[in-house]
Amino acid sequence: LDLLSGGNGATLLPGPSGDVAGLADFVSDLVIKAGLETSLAALDVEKLRLPDLAGEAVKQWTSRFNPRKVEEAELLSLYQAAF
Repeated sequence: LDLLSGGNGATLLPGPSGDVAGLADFVSDLVIKAGLETSLAALDVEKLRLPDLAGEAVKQWTSRFNPRKVEEAELLSLYQAAF
């Protein structure tokens, strides 16, 4: 499966303009073509578990490695938006 092929020899690679909208469209098209789910609900994550997931995420080394400090409330908000 060639995820970068748009058919008819076309490519789904973003154009040379390098703008943010072009990159966002490219990623969205790639997600659709790959058949990936786009929400936590579609992955059968229970909404009641979101606070637990945010609490666990803030303890991960990656949250401390991030150049911008991230708090549990921010992660919960992110998970709620992804639900």
